[in-house]
Amino acid sequence: MLLQTSFGKVLKDLRLQKGLTQQQFAELADISVDYVHDLEFGLKKPSINIVFSLASALGITASNLVLQVEIKMGSDDNTIPNSVS
Repeated sequence: MLLQTSFGKVLKDLRLQKGLTQQQFAELADISVDYVHDLEFGLKKPSINIVFSLASALGITASNLVLQVEIKMGSDDNTIPNSVS
């Protein structure tokens, strides 16, 4: 599974676990709801600043968010990307 797709699935799962709508999450992360949608569907790649904002809005650390993406990728196809493009 692509990094973007895995990131989006993890982001959506965590958002739903927190009981947040895309609109609520976007407001907490200080981004647009369209950007949340694009991230969740793997259409956009977040900058490191956005990763920190997303994690903060979810009440977790950025490292925890990235770790969950790595775990998701490993559980889907047993590969971890060598680099982020």
